[in-house]
This record gives sequence, structure tokens and C-alpha cells, in this order.
Amino acid sequence: MNEVINAVAQAPQKTLTPLQNFNRVLCNTSTQEYLKQVLAAKKDSFVNNVTALVANDEKLQKCTPMSIIYAAIKATALDLPLDPNLGFAYVIPYNNKKADKTEATFQMG
Repeated sequence: MNEVINAVAQAPQKTLTPLQNFNRVLCNTSTQEYLKQVLAAKKDSFVNNVTALVANDEKLQKCTPMSIIYAAIKATALDLPLDPNLGFAYVIPYNNKKADKTEATFQMG
């Protein structure tokens, strides 16, 4: 698994799919350090949950990676599971027309 993540992290940006780009940002050293500071012991489960969340939702894959991470951190900080099937927390893609990009937003269920 780590070999795949490392290969994605080293691939040229132009050849990456949106999911691979998200994984690249998530695996970035500075992102990992930030998550470690903010989430401490919850970091590993957070990474697994947010990766599964994005992998299963094409609309989220179109969002900026950091907006997904920030929205998911809010849910994790409140101890709400990220699984949309449970209905406690949602990470929802929104079209930001001012910035001309799709961003994720946290919404409590």
C-alpha cells in the first residue's frame, strides 16, 4: 500500500486523476504533520476514513483536496463518523462560483 502511495506522490501532476491528486495532497509531509498536530491519535483512522469517503464519491473527487480535509477534520474533531450511511456528518461538494472551483463543506447530520 505504501508503495502505491509513494508512486502517486512522485508522479507528475498532469497525469494524476482527481483521486490520485487528493491522495498526493493527503500523503504530503506537511499535510501529515498538520494532521498529527490537530488530530493526534485520531490521525490514522482519519486518513483511512477520508480516503474511503473520497474514493467512493466522484463529486468529492472534483473538490479541492484541502477543502475536503478541512471539512473532514471538523467532523472528526466532533467525534462524528465520516460514513455518510450513518447520517451523523456529511462532507458535501459545493460549487464556489466566486473562486471558480468546487469545494467541500462540513454539514452535521
